[in-house]
Amino acid sequence: MINVAALTAIRSKDGQSKKELAHRAGISLQYLCDIEAGRRGCRPAVIARLAEALNVPKSAIEIPCNNIHAA
Repeated sequence: MINVAALTAIRSKDGQSKKELAHRAGISLQYLCDIEAGRRGCRPAVIARLAEALNVPKSAIEIPCNNIHAA
């Protein structure tokens, strides 16, 4: 599961636009907008591509499965 707040914060801090990140990750701009708005989730492979495009470890933008129900 993706940590939307972390994804958005890292992207903003890095100075990447949504359009640039979507292009670098190989996903559509609309899909990235939906992910960041919390309207859609994404598969682990997409999380990995987003992390690679942001040059961060996957764990920086991922919520571990064992923490999903902790809240």
